[in-house]
Amino acid sequence: MLTKEVLPLLESLTHDNKKYKFRIGPKRWERLKEIEQASKNLFESDLAKKLAHHAELASKLSAMRIALLTKSPPELTSRDEEVVEQNLKCPACKNDALAAFHFYDVDYDDESGLASGGYRVVSMRCCVCALDLDESEIEYIVENFDKYLGEEAPGEDKYWGQTLEPDYPEY
Repeated sequence: MLTKEVLPLLESLTHDNKKYKFRIGPKRWERLKEIEQASKNLFESDLAKKLAHHAELASKLSAMRIALLTKSPPELTSRDEEVVEQNLKCPACKNDALAAFHFYDVDYDDESGLASGGYRVVSMRCCVCALDLDESEIEYIVENFDKYLGEEAPGEDKYWGQTLEPDYPEY
């Protein structure tokens, strides 16, 4: 993201302004791209290990236990959390037991008590293998859906992508 979006934006904004001239030479661009690729490789490796670990956990469960867990409703970890999608294919255990959750963390002003800001947290958890994906992992799987779930869950990438979109109320 840094080399694809942030740095080119900074360079374009300061291109014509001599006072804020921001130039990155070809050697620096190459070094930044190398760092970005190394970070991406590490992220992919960590995600692959996580998926393999949870697939192994699920492989030790009986078919009856998996059926029971698949039918159970998603478990909320907070009263402020809400289920936005469920029965999605889990990239680790390949069961239709993954649920997507939204949680809103709102900051309140101490003096007025009014909301002063906040943010939305997106996560996914599997009822069978207990896989827990954060927003960056979900985004990566959506971007590379065919690699992780393409054949096992055709058309499901739409639902995965919707979990990342803000759910503004319609007026």
